Amino acid sequence: MIYHEILHREVPLSIQQVVYMGKKFSAIRNLDSLGMILNSDSKSLKLMSLKPAYNDFFIPKRNGGKRHIQTPMKPLKNLQGLVNDYLQCVYYPIRPAAAYGFLICPKDERVPRNIFTNALTHLPHTYFLNVDLKDFFHKISAERVHKLFSSPP
Repeated sequence: MIYHEILHREVPLSIQQVVYMGKKFSAIRNLDSLGMILNSDSKSLKLMSLKPAYNDFFIPKRNGGKRHIQTPMKPLKNLQGLVNDYLQCVYYPIRPAAAYGFLICPKDERVPRNIFTNALTHLPHTYFLNVDLKDFFHKISAERVHKLFSSPP
């Protein structure tokens, strides 16, 4: 196996099936419909959204500081994984040309996008800038998430 072949997440779906799944998810208009597609009940979904269960811990940084890490507990992590899969399907047909990271790869995708193929696009350039936004995820509010899901992709 070639190194870059293991860097994308291949799904056992065709491009056509991925697009269909995205349309199916985009058609959801209420919590009961969301629960049905995620194999969960609306009461559990509401409870997880109001009181999300995370493990909090810190890891040391090279500079001596500490990085705050929050990882979802198993039920929430599984649910987030399912939502991610569907959102990947929603955005698959409209993803920008510059998008490479953490994308699904349908089984009939001719040229996968992953960190390896992204790196190849940067080889001819002299400089490369890598940016880490401080506390990025902690600054995403529930209101922004609601607005995102309430608006068209």
